[in-house]
Amino acid sequence: MELMLKNEMYIFVGTFLGGVFLGMFSDILGLSSGKKAGNVVFLGIRDIFFCLCMATFSFIIIYMLNNGELRWYEITGIIMGVVLYTLTIKKYVISATEYVKKLLKKFIFLIITPIIKIFKLFKVPYNKVKIIIKKVFKTVKYKQILKIKQIKYIFKKI
Repeated sequence: MELMLKNEMYIFVGTFLGGVFLGMFSDILGLSSGKKAGNVVFLGIRDIFFCLCMATFSFIIIYMLNNGELRWYEITGIIMGVVLYTLTIKKYVISATEYVKKLLKKFIFLIITPIIKIFKLFKVPYNKVKIIIKKVFKTVKYKQILKIKQIKYIFKKI
């Protein structure tokens, strides 16, 4: 009896931690922050993706902990995990997520800025070479047209 109760407590704690993870995942995706930027189609696709991910993760938790047997305390554990996460550490996770986003933006800016400067450096010589190549091809094409006209003229005389 005691072993069975221990096993059920283990399952409850596992589903509780799974609920905490689900809450973190939703905050990292930005679903509960209220910043709904974008069109309705994108939001719908994002919400469907989120629901599928959460359902899949919940199924995996229940399957791994209890061989797929669904009991009321497992659902209660997931709900309690999400609620307790929301009441305690949600604001810290959101601020950490925003900080990581800012760092990523700075990092990407540091990488892209030199590349853009290199392209701008080579833009003027590239344009000059492009103009010269166009002139060369125009003259070559004109000369070919003259040769074709001469050949046609010769064939007409024959």
